[in-house]
Amino acid sequence: METILPIITPYDSLLGPQKVKVEADYRLMQFVVSQTTDGDGLLLFNTLTKSMIRLSMQEAVLLKSCPQKLPALIEEWFLVPQQHDDRLLSRQMRAVGRMLKSASTAIRSYTIFTTSDCNARCFYCFEKGQKRTQMSADVALRTADYIASHCGDKKVELAWFGGEPLYNKKVINIICHRLKELGVDYCSTMTSNAYLMDADTVREATEVWKLEGIQVTLDGTEEVYNRVKAYIYNDGSAYRKVINNIHLMLEAGISVKIRLNVDRHNADNLMALADELDKEFPNKKGINVYSSPIFGECVKNAAIYSDESRHEIYEKRQLLQQKLRKSRLAKTERLKRWLQLNQCMADSSDSISILPNGQIGKCEHFLESNFVGHIDSPELDKEALDDFRRSFDELPECATCATYPECFRLDKCEPAHLCSQESRQENEEKIREQMVREYKHYLKAKEKHEV
Repeated sequence: METILPIITPYDSLLGPQKVKVEADYRLMQFVVSQTTDGDGLLLFNTLTKSMIRLSMQEAVLLKSCPQKLPALIEEWFLVPQQHDDRLLSRQMRAVGRMLKSASTAIRSYTIFTTSDCNARCFYCFEKGQKRTQMSADVALRTADYIASHCGDKKVELAWFGGEPLYNKKVINIICHRLKELGVDYCSTMTSNAYLMDADTVREATEVWKLEGIQVTLDGTEEVYNRVKAYIYNDGSAYRKVINNIHLMLEAGISVKIRLNVDRHNADNLMALADELDKEFPNKKGINVYSSPIFGECVKNAAIYSDESRHEIYEKRQLLQQKLRKSRLAKTERLKRWLQLNQCMADSSDSISILPNGQIGKCEHFLESNFVGHIDSPELDKEALDDFRRSFDELPECATCATYPECFRLDKCEPAHLCSQESRQENEEKIREQMVREYKHYLKAKEKHEV
């Protein structure tokens, strides 16, 4: 057995080596994902402890026939007794991790809605039908003051959101200039359609906003994209304008994540788009392309998808992902090597969203209700915060899911009430890809050290 990645802290000290019980009948822990290597062994990764080991072919055979003869796997928590409650252990470790986390009251992550209005009219928008409002200059100044008084003198991360955040970019400048005056260190990211990201705006983004990355959604090739986005303008191809703006951002050192929204109706077209993007961005530097099902964004759409339709989209997304990886447009992430204690900003203690009217929220999907405070009030509503952290009941699928330690089902999050075989399968396949990548990194480092 060869350790590729050790157990992460604090689990290494909290768990310690598991004692071997001679009389016990052992099995793999529910959270262990396996992946064969090129004929030379078997990789095992534990999503709870974040450790990965490699077994020889002989040890892999022994694992199936007589796991008790591999005591090192027992000590490292890959094997547990048949009656062991894996999920209980995971919940206990999560609870301990939260207790050990610093009790700082500083808020370091701010999602700022410059506007709830948008220059596009996407049919699937989750904000469809909601009131369209713009942040005023006065609210922008008060927002900056609120950040300065709540960041605990730490560097803050600003995430510009909307609507379309560039539709009201003047308040971005106001907030950033005010933070600079107050001596607050910051960096920022943005979710945008990038239609308005011209050369002058790119300069502002790098020099004033300290924009490090942006996410841009593409729904298909030129004809499909222009039809789906349905921009309010009539000044040529919106698709070409956005592609050109992506080039400008990459040249300025801003990383660009391109999200491909997949539906049954555009899945095949996105394969053609992948080919176009491969030619459009030949060196792939600073760019990362990934796909996401549209119904994953809007639970109202999710509810109308049959199992057959969902599986069809899953299969097509798999083909799309293969194409993106082959062209190096999609980047394979590293395995998680940290203790995940929350799902998103909704149940995070150091993240909030600030809406155009100064209301403070915890989730981008709640723009007109469920506020937890206001920038004019120094305190947040503890009861409202606890309401966002409240967990949803476990599902039957949790009993066999390998990614249970990394899954947080929040009661307020309607999509979290759903779980499909396709999503679980996709999560495990992603982990297996990361395992192979991690093993290759390990072999290169080992070879370099030996040389």
